[in-house]
Amino acid sequence: MAFARGHKYFYLPDRFFVCSLVLLFPIGGIYGLLTDDWVFFVREGTVHLSDNAFLVERVVFLLAVLLPALVWMKYLDKYPISGMGFSLRGRGRDMVWGTLLACLLYLIAYPVILSWGHAEIAGVEWDIPALVYWLLIFFIGAFAEEIMCRGYVLRRLMYTRLNRFVALAISSALFSLLHFLNPHTGFVPFLNLFIAGLMLGAAYLYTHNLWFPTFLHTFWNWIQGSVLGFNVSGTTSRYSLIDLNIREDNLLNGGGFGFEGSLLCTFLMLVVTGGIIWYYEGKRA
Repeated sequence: MAFARGHKYFYLPDRFFVCSLVLLFPIGGIYGLLTDDWVFFVREGTVHLSDNAFLVERVVFLLAVLLPALVWMKYLDKYPISGMGFSLRGRGRDMVWGTLLACLLYLIAYPVILSWGHAEIAGVEWDIPALVYWLLIFFIGAFAEEIMCRGYVLRRLMYTRLNRFVALAISSALFSLLHFLNPHTGFVPFLNLFIAGLMLGAAYLYTHNLWFPTFLHTFWNWIQGSVLGFNVSGTTSRYSLIDLNIREDNLLNGGGFGFEGSLLCTFLMLVVTGGIIWYYEGKRA
C-alpha cells in the first residue's frame, strides 16, 4: 500500500516517529548488541551454549523487534501493519533474485581473494543438518533487522517530507550503528555496513516489500559464514562448510571482521546498489 503526499499519514507530526525510533532501537538494537556479544563469547569457547539455545535467542531477538514495531505502527503511527511489507503474493521472484544476487557476489569475490593469495582453503567438512540449521538462524536474524531498519524505519521516513534517498541514507546509518560494537570493527567495516544498508534498502524504496532484502541479507550472511568460512560482521561461525585460512588480515580479505571488512566488498556493493536503483528507475520511466 502506498500513500500519496496528501494522505494524513504523510503529515503525521515527526515527533511521533522520533518517539517510536527512540523506543524501538533500544529494545531491538541494544538487545541485539548484547546477544551478539554473548554469541561471540560462546563461539570463542568461553561459554558453552547448545544449538537449541541459539535458536531461542534468535527468536527472542525477532520478537523484541517485531512486537514493538507492530504496536507502534498500529497505535502510534496509526498505519496498517501490512504496510511494513510482509505480503508474500507475487514475491517468489523477489526471494529468488535476492538469493541469486548473494550467490553472484560471492562467485565473483571468493575466487579473487583466493587467487590473489590472501586466503586459502584448508579443508571441507560436510554437515547438511548444520548448514540448514545456520540458514534458519541467519534468516531469523536478517528478518528481524529488515523489519527494524527497512520495514519500520525506512518505511516511516519515506512518508515524511524527506527525499527518499535521504531516508535511505538515514536508515542505512542506523543499520550500521546496530553493529557498531561488533568485534573487529573499524572504518572500512563500518562504511561497508552503511553501504550494505543502502543495498538492502534500495529495492524497498520501490517495492515497499521486505522479501527481497530479507533473502539477500540471509544468504549474504549464510554463504559468508556457514559456507565460505569468513567471519560474519566480526563473529566466528560455530560451523562452516569450508575451513578458510586467512593468511594475513588486510583490506582485501576483510581480516577478522570477515568479507564485509573488505574494499572488494565495498566496490561490489556499490555496483549492486547502483544497479538496483538504475533498474527500478528505468521501470518508473
